[in-house]
Amino acid sequence: MGIELGAVLTAAATVLVAVAAAIGSITTGWLERRHRKRAIAAALLAEVSALSAIIRRRKYREDLDEASEHVRLTGDCYQLTVPVPAHYCRVYAANLTAIGLLDPDQASKLVEFYQLVDSVVQDVSPGGVLASGSDSPADFTDAKDLLNDALAIAELLKQ
Repeated sequence: MGIELGAVLTAAATVLVAVAAAIGSITTGWLERRHRKRAIAAALLAEVSALSAIIRRRKYREDLDEASEHVRLTGDCYQLTVPVPAHYCRVYAANLTAIGLLDPDQASKLVEFYQLVDSVVQDVSPGGVLASGSDSPADFTDAKDLLNDALAIAELLKQ
């Protein structure tokens, strides 16, 4: 009977150690994922904040208004080119595969923000509708509206 009790205690201890190891591993994984999620969110929000500040400080929306008004008054074709480096959204690009870790609403807003900004970047980059030249005031107004929408999302993300 002593041998049987010893075997039972050994088996029970083995099971307890295995359960404790599993709980430790699960907890560690959960904590690491939580930390990664927070770090990614903080980095993306910082980039959104910086891009928003640049849009405001460089008065891109006002430039689009002026271009639209010029075209409306003159009927001329107007070119608006803004040199935007390919790495303007490097944090977003580096973490694109991890966006799913974030809260669904936050992830959705981040993707929408970057898509809106990227649309305007494409328009003012070589080959884009505004960089190539447009005689439609609506083209410039549409780009301004996209920036306004992006800035509104950036404000929501700050909250």
